[in-house]
Amino acid sequence: MRTTLRVVLARITGRSFTSDGADADDQDDFATTRSTIAAAPVEAQRLSSGRIYVEAILDVCMSFLAIGPILQSLGDEPTRDRELTDIVLNCDGDEFLLASKVYLANIRRRTLNINPATLDNLLVKFASLSTQYIYQLNEELKLMIIRLLDSTAHLWTQHDIGYETVDKVRNFFGWLLELVRVTKDEDGQKTKTKVRSWRVRDAFVAFLARYMALDPFEHIWARKSPSVDAGDADSDDGHPPTLPSHALPTINQDDDIRVRFRSAYANATLFNLSRFNNEQPMNYYREIHANLCANVAM
Repeated sequence: MRTTLRVVLARITGRSFTSDGADADDQDDFATTRSTIAAAPVEAQRLSSGRIYVEAILDVCMSFLAIGPILQSLGDEPTRDRELTDIVLNCDGDEFLLASKVYLANIRRRTLNINPATLDNLLVKFASLSTQYIYQLNEELKLMIIRLLDSTAHLWTQHDIGYETVDKVRNFFGWLLELVRVTKDEDGQKTKTKVRSWRVRDAFVAFLARYMALDPFEHIWARKSPSVDAGDADSDDGHPPTLPSHALPTINQDDDIRVRFRSAYANATLFNLSRFNNEQPMNYYREIHANLCANVAM
């Protein structure tokens, strides 16, 4: 049954299937894929008809392969499946976006487990896609990057995670913050953001709220490269990075009421965190209040 599901999954994603899913030198049975993980070329074929049905089939296959071993074991450890990970990482373009959506959903539910090396491969794969012209305005890619960060936050917020992985996560953070940050027009009146989709902005705000609950002191932003001296700013422009807790209040001025509502709720939940209880909460409240939208008609 499991072999059949793997064959179906591999054929849907256009990958070849091998029954031998383990390498002799893979001590933990979860080694990094040796295949090329660079993103597909620009001319990657676009999935069109039957996408909903394909996604449903992928969901059934991956969920069965992830949950089945858990139900058969005495423990409750998430499933480690290197063959399944290889199938997802070796997909190209839109196939990768389709397969990774279900894959990340199982990671978030903790039915699938990944190691730091696999996380790094996923970050590289998504970064490669984001640089391609055909995907630069792709809403689904932005949503998938947010889903990647959200689904793996329990891993990259750990203190023992490698700096290179943390740096990739922070690059995505900075990229997304620039997309959703509210700026002013030249006349200083109208607010605007770089990404037009309200769904992307809404999803990112929701993710920021969950991230702050996991890392209330924002430790990953305090991590410095081993090559950076103490006291030096760990950024390209010599300035400290913008913290998510400082970016959240600015989203209160978004031009979409759905995003403003989400942002207002997210900012309010921050006061439940120990960090903001120990500091002066009124100082942070003033920062939030200064960025509240006064025009309720927007």
